[in-house]
Amino acid sequence: MRKLLPRLALAFATTVLMLGAAGCKKPKAGEPCKAGQRVANNYPGGSCAGKNAILCVDGTYEDVKCADSCSSMMGDVSCDRVKDEDEPCFQDEKADCSNDHKKMLKCTKGKWKLTMACKSAKGCISNVEGVSCESAEADEGDACKQKNAGSCNPDKDKLLVCDGKKFFVASSCRGQNHCRAAGSKIECDTSMAEIGDPCEDEDKLSCDTKKKVLLRCNGKTFEKKEACAKRCNNAFDKYSCD
Repeated sequence: MRKLLPRLALAFATTVLMLGAAGCKKPKAGEPCKAGQRVANNYPGGSCAGKNAILCVDGTYEDVKCADSCSSMMGDVSCDRVKDEDEPCFQDEKADCSNDHKKMLKCTKGKWKLTMACKSAKGCISNVEGVSCESAEADEGDACKQKNAGSCNPDKDKLLVCDGKKFFVASSCRGQNHCRAAGSKIECDTSMAEIGDPCEDEDKLSCDTKKKVLLRCNGKTFEKKEACAKRCNNAFDKYSCD
């Protein structure tokens, strides 16, 4: 009997180790999962795979890029995830900035999708007030999702508006103040324009850049309203011909 006890103890210990090893099996990308409550950049039930992390995203383990490194302790994975187009995201994070703060992103079906490019010096800002493109700049044709959102081109001489898919030129901004951000609004100085320039406000008046012609917006472009014998006046948003 004395000789059997060590053998039984050894067999029991081996069984426990095997069970423990099975319980510590690391998840693999593509396997189903059930996400637990996470705190900040800590995620329960995942694992590290080099610099990347295997995290539970919308019911499935996915290989997620970490901006710096991945570390694991007591079953929690710490990963400052890479936020960029088509990278995995979590449904509770509806909007955020990319890591380089050059893009406004929205989490759609477990993937980050571009809402708007943020090309200004301030870029994309995320704080308690929400996510926004500060002093937004864009180029004609840039992708965007926020319909009717306004932006300025880099040269500040055009007002761009999002049609839900891309930015288009809504108006020229040839006046002294050009195109600029004023708080949460984008202002466009149309006090000067050229015949054929795009415009939005029907019957809006302007002077040509040589101040020889009084212009009128027909709802799409500026057209000639009247030739001025001496000068087209555009002071204080009042227009007249001398």
